[in-house]
Amino acid sequence: MFLLAACSKNQDGDIDEGLFDRPYCNDPEAVNYNRDFPGTPDNSTCFYPKDLFEGAYLFKDTIYNAEYERDTILDYNITITAKSNTLLKLSGFCMQDSVTLIADRYYKATVDSTTFQDSTKIAGQILCRNTDTLSGIITYDEVDSSKIRFVWAIASDSGLNYHTGTALKK
Repeated sequence: MFLLAACSKNQDGDIDEGLFDRPYCNDPEAVNYNRDFPGTPDNSTCFYPKDLFEGAYLFKDTIYNAEYERDTILDYNITITAKSNTLLKLSGFCMQDSVTLIADRYYKATVDSTTFQDSTKIAGQILCRNTDTLSGIITYDEVDSSKIRFVWAIASDSGLNYHTGTALKK
């Protein structure tokens, strides 16, 4: 036996006007884009990926070798600053360098891979020295807003290392 259910058109013509009174963010770069739609577009309600990631952190970095055996655990004081709503700079790993990240509205920041070395595009970014190339992501912890998580790979002249860990906002 099958049971079919369907919605029927409102016969009274009543429209819940409250649906159209609430403000919603109408900027596609924003994390909360189109939440509370339908309503009235109001971009003053928007928040952006930069708002999630910006700040100073203590990062506990666990480093694994190419065979994924734990090698080293290091602590870094890192800082993430915004260059725009979605473009971020991370500093604290190397004295002179920073890492460029592209953040999206899905709580993720990816290492920008539009880097060129000697006019050749490389997959990742040069990190600390010309023989180190970084790729990977950082994710924002939706449950604990003081945490971000790292999953990175660094290819170098001495081999491949994986970096994982959590950074806590100071």
